Amino acid sequence: MRASEPSTCNGENAGGLKLEFKPAFVLLSSLLFVSLLFGFGRLGFFHAKIAPHLAGRPDVDLIGHIYLAGCSVLTRTILPLLCIVLVLKERPSNYGFRLKGSGGLGRIYLVLLVFMVPVLFLASGMESFSRRYPLYSGAGQSLGHLLIYEASYFFVFLSGESFWRGYLVFGLEKTFGYYSIAIMAIPYVMIHHGKPMPEAMGALVTACILGYLALKHRSFWLGVALHFSVAMGMDLLSLWRKGLLGGLDW
Repeated sequence: MRASEPSTCNGENAGGLKLEFKPAFVLLSSLLFVSLLFGFGRLGFFHAKIAPHLAGRPDVDLIGHIYLAGCSVLTRTILPLLCIVLVLKERPSNYGFRLKGSGGLGRIYLVLLVFMVPVLFLASGMESFSRRYPLYSGAGQSLGHLLIYEASYFFVFLSGESFWRGYLVFGLEKTFGYYSIAIMAIPYVMIHHGKPMPEAMGALVTACILGYLALKHRSFWLGVALHFSVAMGMDLLSLWRKGLLGGLDW
Protein backbone atom coordinates (compact mmCIF):
# COMPACT_ATOMS: atom_id res chain seq x y z
CA MET A 1 0.00 0.00 0.00
CA ARG A 2 1.40 3.41 -0.93
CA ALA A 3 1.88 5.96 1.83
CA SER A 4 -0.66 8.27 0.23
CA GLU A 5 -3.42 5.67 0.30
CA PRO A 6 -5.83 5.80 3.27
CA SER A 7 -5.71 2.74 5.47
CA THR A 8 -8.73 0.46 5.68
CA CYS A 9 -7.28 -1.55 8.56
CA ASN A 10 -7.45 -1.10 12.33
CA GLY A 11 -10.98 0.25 12.32
CA GLU A 12 -10.44 2.84 9.59
CA ASN A 13 -12.66 3.23 6.54
CA ALA A 14 -11.64 4.20 3.02
CA GLY A 15 -11.69 7.87 3.96
CA GLY A 16 -9.18 7.43 6.73
CA LEU A 17 -11.77 8.04 9.45
CA LYS A 18 -11.29 5.91 12.53
CA LEU A 19 -14.30 3.85 13.52
CA GLU A 20 -14.65 3.70 17.29
CA PHE A 21 -16.98 1.29 19.04
CA LYS A 22 -18.04 3.48 21.96
CA PRO A 23 -19.40 6.56 20.14
CA ALA A 24 -21.00 4.36 17.48
CA PHE A 25 -22.70 2.24 20.13
CA VAL A 26 -23.86 5.26 22.14
CA LEU A 27 -25.34 6.94 19.06
CA LEU A 28 -27.07 3.83 17.72
CA SER A 29 -28.40 2.72 21.09
CA SER A 30 -29.66 6.25 21.73
CA LEU A 31 -31.60 6.17 18.47
CA LEU A 32 -33.08 2.83 19.51
CA PHE A 33 -34.10 4.07 22.96
CA VAL A 34 -35.70 7.25 21.60
CA SER A 35 -37.56 5.21 18.99
CA LEU A 36 -38.87 2.85 21.66
CA LEU A 37 -40.03 5.76 23.80
CA PHE A 38 -41.81 7.55 20.98
CA GLY A 39 -43.24 4.33 19.58
CA PHE A 40 -44.55 2.75 22.77
CA GLY A 41 -44.12 5.17 25.66
CA ARG A 42 -46.06 8.27 24.68
CA LEU A 43 -49.59 9.29 25.56
CA GLY A 44 -50.84 8.53 22.05
CA PHE A 45 -49.90 4.86 22.39
CA PHE A 46 -51.34 4.73 25.92
CA HIS A 47 -54.73 6.11 24.90
CA ALA A 48 -54.90 3.92 21.79
CA LYS A 49 -53.75 0.60 23.26
CA ILE A 50 -54.03 0.71 27.05
CA ALA A 51 -56.72 3.22 28.02
CA PRO A 52 -59.54 1.17 26.42
CA HIS A 53 -58.83 -1.54 29.02
CA LEU A 54 -59.25 1.05 31.77
CA ALA A 55 -62.60 2.34 30.55
CA GLY A 56 -64.70 3.86 33.30
CA ARG A 57 -61.81 4.91 35.52
CA PRO A 58 -61.98 8.64 36.25
CA ASP A 59 -58.20 8.87 36.67
CA VAL A 60 -57.26 7.28 33.33
CA ASP A 61 -55.54 10.46 32.11
CA LEU A 62 -53.43 10.63 35.25
CA ILE A 63 -52.49 6.97 34.80
CA GLY A 64 -51.41 7.89 31.28
CA HIS A 65 -48.92 10.44 32.59
CA ILE A 66 -47.60 7.94 35.13
CA TYR A 67 -47.21 5.44 32.29
CA LEU A 68 -45.29 8.02 30.24
CA ALA A 69 -42.98 8.73 33.19
CA GLY A 70 -42.33 5.02 33.70
CA CYS A 71 -41.51 4.47 30.05
CA SER A 72 -39.23 7.51 30.10
CA VAL A 73 -37.27 6.12 33.03
CA LEU A 74 -37.04 2.69 31.41
CA THR A 75 -35.84 3.86 27.98
CA ARG A 76 -33.78 6.90 28.99
CA THR A 77 -32.28 5.88 32.34
CA ILE A 78 -32.44 2.14 33.03
CA LEU A 79 -31.55 0.89 29.55
CA PRO A 80 -28.66 3.36 29.15
CA LEU A 81 -27.38 2.39 32.60
CA LEU A 82 -27.42 -1.27 31.58
CA CYS A 83 -25.48 -0.36 28.45
CA ILE A 84 -22.92 1.59 30.48
CA VAL A 85 -22.32 -1.22 32.95
CA LEU A 86 -22.77 -4.36 30.83
CA VAL A 87 -21.63 -3.30 27.36
CA LEU A 88 -19.28 -0.37 27.79
CA LYS A 89 -17.94 -1.76 31.09
CA GLU A 90 -17.78 1.66 32.73
CA ARG A 91 -19.00 3.29 35.91
CA PRO A 92 -22.26 5.26 35.86
CA SER A 93 -20.39 8.09 37.61
CA ASN A 94 -18.44 8.59 34.37
CA TYR A 95 -21.74 9.53 32.73
CA GLY A 96 -22.87 12.15 35.23
CA PHE A 97 -24.52 9.79 37.72
CA ARG A 98 -22.81 11.40 40.70
CA LEU A 99 -23.42 14.26 43.09
CA LYS A 100 -19.79 14.90 44.07
CA GLY A 101 -18.54 18.14 42.62
CA SER A 102 -21.98 19.52 41.80
CA GLY A 103 -21.94 22.16 44.53
CA GLY A 104 -19.16 24.17 42.93
CA LEU A 105 -21.43 25.46 40.18
CA GLY A 106 -24.60 25.57 42.25
CA ARG A 107 -24.68 29.37 42.17
CA ILE A 108 -24.82 29.34 38.38
CA TYR A 109 -27.90 27.12 38.42
CA LEU A 110 -29.49 29.39 41.02
CA VAL A 111 -28.82 32.45 38.86
CA LEU A 112 -30.36 30.67 35.88
CA LEU A 113 -33.43 29.81 37.93
CA VAL A 114 -33.84 33.40 39.13
CA PHE A 115 -33.48 34.59 35.53
CA MET A 116 -36.25 32.21 34.45
CA VAL A 117 -38.81 33.46 36.99
CA PRO A 118 -39.86 36.60 35.07
CA VAL A 119 -39.64 34.66 31.80
CA LEU A 120 -42.07 32.07 33.16
CA PHE A 121 -44.36 34.79 34.48
CA LEU A 122 -44.58 36.41 31.06
CA ALA A 123 -44.88 33.10 29.19
CA SER A 124 -47.70 31.87 31.43
CA GLY A 125 -49.74 34.84 30.26
CA MET A 126 -49.44 33.75 26.62
CA GLU A 127 -52.33 31.70 25.29
CA SER A 128 -50.03 29.17 23.60
CA PHE A 129 -48.47 28.32 26.97
CA SER A 130 -51.51 28.60 29.24
CA ARG A 131 -53.50 26.37 26.90
CA ARG A 132 -50.79 23.70 26.91
CA TYR A 133 -49.69 23.62 30.55
CA PRO A 134 -50.06 21.69 32.75
CA LEU A 135 -49.88 18.83 30.28
CA TYR A 136 -52.28 16.91 32.52
CA SER A 137 -55.60 18.72 32.23
CA GLY A 138 -56.77 17.35 35.59
CA ALA A 139 -53.91 18.87 37.56
CA GLY A 140 -56.25 21.61 38.80
CA GLN A 141 -58.86 19.21 40.16
CA SER A 142 -57.29 18.72 43.57
CA LEU A 143 -54.01 19.02 45.42
CA GLY A 144 -53.67 15.25 45.32
CA HIS A 145 -53.96 15.16 41.53
CA LEU A 146 -51.43 17.98 41.23
CA LEU A 147 -48.86 16.34 43.53
CA ILE A 148 -49.13 12.92 41.89
CA TYR A 149 -48.80 14.45 38.45
CA GLU A 150 -45.82 16.62 39.40
CA ALA A 151 -44.12 13.61 41.01
CA SER A 152 -44.44 11.67 37.76
CA TYR A 153 -43.35 14.78 35.85
CA PHE A 154 -40.15 14.88 37.91
CA PHE A 155 -39.14 11.45 36.66
CA VAL A 156 -39.63 12.59 33.07
CA PHE A 157 -37.01 15.29 33.65
CA LEU A 158 -34.74 12.97 35.60
CA SER A 159 -34.73 10.50 32.73
CA GLY A 160 -34.34 13.29 30.19
CA GLU A 161 -31.28 14.83 31.82
CA SER A 162 -29.67 11.46 32.50
CA PHE A 163 -30.11 10.60 28.83
CA TRP A 164 -29.39 13.83 26.94
CA ARG A 165 -26.85 15.46 29.25
CA GLY A 166 -25.65 12.16 30.68
CA TYR A 167 -25.54 9.17 28.36
CA LEU A 168 -25.20 11.08 25.09
CA VAL A 169 -22.93 13.95 26.09
CA PHE A 170 -20.55 11.94 28.28
CA GLY A 171 -20.69 8.96 25.94
CA LEU A 172 -19.50 11.11 23.03
CA GLU A 173 -17.21 13.47 24.95
CA LYS A 174 -13.97 11.50 24.55
CA THR A 175 -14.32 11.41 20.77
CA PHE A 176 -15.94 14.76 20.03
CA GLY A 177 -15.13 16.93 23.06
CA TYR A 178 -17.51 19.86 23.45
CA TYR A 179 -18.97 19.07 20.03
CA SER A 180 -20.82 16.28 21.84
CA ILE A 181 -23.15 19.01 23.12
CA ALA A 182 -24.02 20.05 19.57
CA ILE A 183 -24.61 16.43 18.55
CA MET A 184 -26.94 15.95 21.52
CA ALA A 185 -28.74 19.23 20.81
CA ILE A 186 -29.88 18.20 17.32
CA PRO A 187 -32.37 15.45 18.33
CA TYR A 188 -33.17 17.26 21.58
CA VAL A 189 -34.36 20.36 19.74
CA MET A 190 -36.22 18.29 17.15
CA ILE A 191 -38.39 16.57 19.76
CA HIS A 192 -39.53 20.01 20.92
CA HIS A 193 -41.01 20.86 17.53
CA GLY A 194 -44.76 21.22 17.85
CA LYS A 195 -44.49 23.01 21.17
CA PRO A 196 -44.90 26.80 21.45
CA MET A 197 -42.22 28.42 19.28
CA PRO A 198 -40.43 30.25 22.14
CA GLU A 199 -40.10 26.92 23.98
CA ALA A 200 -38.87 25.10 20.88
CA MET A 201 -36.24 27.78 20.30
CA GLY A 202 -35.35 27.82 23.99
CA ALA A 203 -34.64 24.08 23.82
CA LEU A 204 -31.45 24.86 21.92
CA VAL A 205 -30.28 27.24 24.64
CA THR A 206 -31.23 24.71 27.31
CA ALA A 207 -29.33 21.91 25.57
CA CYS A 208 -26.17 23.98 25.22
CA ILE A 209 -26.14 25.48 28.72
CA LEU A 210 -27.05 22.31 30.62
CA GLY A 211 -24.73 20.22 28.44
CA TYR A 212 -21.83 22.56 29.08
CA LEU A 213 -22.47 22.71 32.83
CA ALA A 214 -22.80 18.93 33.05
CA LEU A 215 -19.39 18.52 31.44
CA LYS A 216 -17.87 21.19 33.67
CA HIS A 217 -18.77 19.53 36.97
CA ARG A 218 -19.23 15.96 35.65
CA SER A 219 -22.82 15.66 36.82
CA PHE A 220 -26.32 16.28 35.46
CA TRP A 221 -28.20 16.32 38.79
CA LEU A 222 -28.39 20.08 39.22
CA GLY A 223 -29.67 20.17 35.66
CA VAL A 224 -32.51 17.90 36.77
CA ALA A 225 -33.33 20.26 39.64
CA LEU A 226 -33.25 23.36 37.43
CA HIS A 227 -35.19 21.87 34.53
CA PHE A 228 -37.91 20.43 36.74
CA SER A 229 -38.19 23.62 38.80
CA VAL A 230 -38.78 25.62 35.62
CA ALA A 231 -41.36 23.14 34.33
CA MET A 232 -43.20 22.99 37.64
CA GLY A 233 -43.11 26.78 37.85
CA MET A 234 -44.82 26.99 34.46
CA ASP A 235 -47.51 24.56 35.64
CA LEU A 236 -48.19 26.48 38.84
CA LEU A 237 -48.26 29.86 37.11
CA SER A 238 -50.60 28.53 34.42
CA LEU A 239 -52.97 27.16 37.07
CA TRP A 240 -52.79 30.50 38.89
CA ARG A 241 -53.59 32.37 35.67
CA LYS A 242 -56.64 30.15 35.24
CA GLY A 243 -57.78 30.79 38.82
CA LEU A 244 -57.38 27.12 39.78
CA LEU A 245 -54.39 27.22 42.12
CA GLY A 246 -55.81 28.96 45.18
CA GLY A 247 -58.85 26.71 45.57
CA LEU A 248 -57.10 23.36 45.48
CA ASP A 249 -57.85 20.91 48.28
CA TRP A 250 -57.63 17.16 48.72
